[in-house]
Amino acid sequence: MEKTRINGINDAAGYLFANTDSFHFHVVLKGLLRQFLPFVTIPERWMEDLDHNSRVLYAIYRDHYLQHEKQAWRRQVLEKVLPFAIALRSYDPNYREVGDKLLKEIGEAYVAGKFEFPENHLDPDRWYQDGRGRTYEPD
Repeated sequence: MEKTRINGINDAAGYLFANTDSFHFHVVLKGLLRQFLPFVTIPERWMEDLDHNSRVLYAIYRDHYLQHEKQAWRRQVLEKVLPFAIALRSYDPNYREVGDKLLKEIGEAYVAGKFEFPENHLDPDRWYQDGRGRTYEPD
């Protein structure tokens, strides 16, 4: 079976060479997400009242992601999606139990060395930025 390859669709050439998976991901799925996002608003007091794991997740989001993001459209998406996911995990026990299991498994997989983090992804100064682009070729 051939590995799924989803290519960027950022210009006319991207549309010309887009495969079905690329089109589905970028146009259909991300398009639906962008239409839905304006309706997602998480009250700040909800985030201030987080406890335990959710407080840690929100601190990582606030202190590490928001502090370093320099791409407007990505920030526009993730500043809605990430707090929503954290609030969903925090305030609904049906999602919290799954979220806790996933966090535990992620931590264990990291400790076991099963995750790979390209150095470019860990350095926010190398991330794609408005007015500059990306400083490396994405994998």
